[in-house]
Amino acid sequence: MQKNSRKLLRVPQVVQYLDGVAKESTVRGWILREEIDVVRIGNGVVCIPVEALEDMIQRGSCPCRSPRPANSRTTTRRKSVSA
Repeated sequence: MQKNSRKLLRVPQVVQYLDGVAKESTVRGWILREEIDVVRIGNGVVCIPVEALEDMIQRGSCPCRSPRPANSRTTTRRKSVSA
């Protein structure tokens, strides 16, 4: 074993490491939005370094969503009613 080896966790292991605070879908969302560091291994396999999780715990916050653009719609269109 090398001195500089990094401990990498798969998504289900990350959920266990965080004591179930986040669901698998939440962790996958962080990965998709690139809000947490990952190591891509092979064909679609990603692992998360323990250091990234420890940094998140030390900061005391989970990665948050980026704010929505100002021109995004938050309500649905209303249909015009003719008299």
